[in-house]
Amino acid sequence: MSKSNVIAFKGFDPDDTIIMKGIGKLIKLVTDSDVFLYMLRDIMIKHALWKQDLITDIKKKLQVAKKFNMKNKSEEEMQEFEEFSKCVIRMYGKVNTPDFLNQLYHAKLIEQRDKQKALDVVRGKVFEHICIAFLEKRKEIDRFAGCDIYIDGERIITSFEDGHPDKHSVDYALKYKFIDENEESTENYEIYEFKIRPEGFSKYNYIHFANIKEKMELCEVTVKMIAAAFEDTISLQSRIYEIEELIIGNKISIILIGIDRLRILEVAVAS
Repeated sequence: MSKSNVIAFKGFDPDDTIIMKGIGKLIKLVTDSDVFLYMLRDIMIKHALWKQDLITDIKKKLQVAKKFNMKNKSEEEMQEFEEFSKCVIRMYGKVNTPDFLNQLYHAKLIEQRDKQKALDVVRGKVFEHICIAFLEKRKEIDRFAGCDIYIDGERIITSFEDGHPDKHSVDYALKYKFIDENEESTENYEIYEFKIRPEGFSKYNYIHFANIKEKMELCEVTVKMIAAAFEDTISLQSRIYEIEELIIGNKISIILIGIDRLRILEVAVAS
């Protein structure tokens, strides 16, 4: 691979407007407030399985959260909490709507009209948009969401010997110039994966990242994974170790970041 290689990112992910319609307010609330961020994190982790009385359970959870987190708050803050609660209920309530399931299915965001699969997609996409909202506050950076990576026009595709479907996209990518002490600049790339729970990270994700790093060997490429909670980064590291025991070949370094550290990413500035 010569240094003249041209690296490009092109959008791939299906349009998720259907999911995110009416959710923009929720994203703003949680990125503006750590209290709401951690409330939503706990709800998304603990309420991951669809059941008929799920919305009732979430309303109860919100009332408990209000009791413990909103004491002595101003009228404006209480109004924001009420808006936050409505947004969370709206987010979960979508899944119980037949029209919404049909829209997800026709948009190829789910393969069958199943409420559990719809809930998985909704939770995953909302978490993804929260992470991206923080990352997009970084300056002087090119950013690409849900994209494929191309080198000299050829898409990076990872195939698997066991017949698992090919992988080619990444959740998010950043590109920026880094200027060293000698005032020489290099192109730096950050590849991101977003996982609410460690179980969502498989050996196929790992092998795909290793393939990307190998193909982009002349570049500075960092793989970062954002988990929903700090505890999950510990579990995620254990899962990565388990995967590495099964893999023969290149081992890669993956930087694990809990959602509690997202504000650090928000203010990080490329040199």
